[in-house]
Amino acid sequence: MKFTSNKIQNLVAFLWDDQSLGQTVRNEGDEFSKGQDMCPLSTKLCDPGNSEEIYYGVNIPSDAVLESDDTLHVYNDKSEALTIMKKYKEARLKSFKTRQEAMEFAVQAPEIVVPLSVLTENLETSSPVIGEKPSPFRAPKSQDLVWLRKVIECGDAHTFRNTIWDNPRYLVSSGDTPAILQEGSRYNAMHVAAKACDAQICDLILQTVSNVAFIQLLYGDDDAANCQDRARILLDLYLNTPDKALNETPIHFAVKLGAVSVVDVLVSYPQCDRHARNKYGQTPRDVICSRVSSPDESLRQKLSNLLDDMFYVPVLRSEDNSVQPTVGDPFSPACPLVGNKLFLHMYSLCRVLSRNLN
Repeated sequence: MKFTSNKIQNLVAFLWDDQSLGQTVRNEGDEFSKGQDMCPLSTKLCDPGNSEEIYYGVNIPSDAVLESDDTLHVYNDKSEALTIMKKYKEARLKSFKTRQEAMEFAVQAPEIVVPLSVLTENLETSSPVIGEKPSPFRAPKSQDLVWLRKVIECGDAHTFRNTIWDNPRYLVSSGDTPAILQEGSRYNAMHVAAKACDAQICDLILQTVSNVAFIQLLYGDDDAANCQDRARILLDLYLNTPDKALNETPIHFAVKLGAVSVVDVLVSYPQCDRHARNKYGQTPRDVICSRVSSPDESLRQKLSNLLDDMFYVPVLRSEDNSVQPTVGDPFSPACPLVGNKLFLHMYSLCRVLSRNLN
C-alpha cells in the first residue's frame, strides 16, 4: 500500500510535533492534576467512569475512494469508528490500549484476503480428495436401538436377522465400531446376546459382521480387499470389546453365566481373547460359573475345557469317496499350518481335541 504525502505528514505530526502533540500532552497532564478527565485529541469526551483509554483504529483499503485524504482514522469513541466503517465496505476496525498502535494500524497495508468465491472455485477445479465413503443407510435412533436390544433379549433371531440386513447401521456405528444398544453400560449386540445366553444370535452376529457382503452392503460398491479388512477389524471388536462397568468382554459374560453353547461359539473364532482381564484382573477362567447358583462340577469342567487352546485335525477326502481320506497334522487356530489355504473351510471336517483329553 502506498501512503499519500498527507497521511505521512499527518503521522509524523502526531509523533514528533512538539507544538501539537507534546503541548497537548502537557495540557492534558495539567488537567489530570486538577482531577478532571482527559480525552484524546480527535475524540469526543470520555466516560468519566472509564479509567483506561481505548483507541479504535480504522484501516481503509487502498482502493477505496476517500472523502478526505488527510484524515487519520483513530478514535476514542467507538460510535465514530463504526460510522466510518459504514462508509467503507472493506474497512477494518481494531481496538488498542495506546494511540500509537492505533495509528500504525490505521496506516498499515491491509492483509491480502482471498475472496470465498475464488477459494470455492479452486476447490471445485482441484483434484478430488480421497476420503471415507459415506454409508447410504441412516443411523438408527436411540429408541430403535433399544427395540433391537429387546429383540435380542427375547431371542427373536428371525426379526434380528431381517433388521440388521435391512439396515447394517444397527450393528455398525458411523465410526466403524459396534453400535451401542445400552448406553449406560456400553453394551453392544454381543454383550446383550451373551448376557441372554443366546448362542444362536451370538453366532448370527459374528457370521454377519465377518461377512464381506454385509460390509459391501453397508458402504455400497466398495473395494473387496478394503471390505475384508473392515470385516476383520469389526469381528475383533465384537469379540473383544469390554463393557464400561467391569471391563468384561462377551466371553466373561458367557462363562460367568455358565452358557456353554455361547462360549463354544465364541472360542470357535481364533480372534477371541480367552485371557482378557476385567476390572479386577480376572480372566474368563477365574470367573467360571460365578453367577450360577449351585453349579455342578461337570459344567465347570466343560467351560474349562472350552477355554483351553483348541486343536484341529483336518480330514481331506473326495466328494465321491473315490480316494482314501487323508488325515492331516493337528494344528491350533492361533498357529495355523503355514500355507494352509483351506483353514477356514475345515471346521466341518475337523475333530476338536482338548489338551486335557486322554
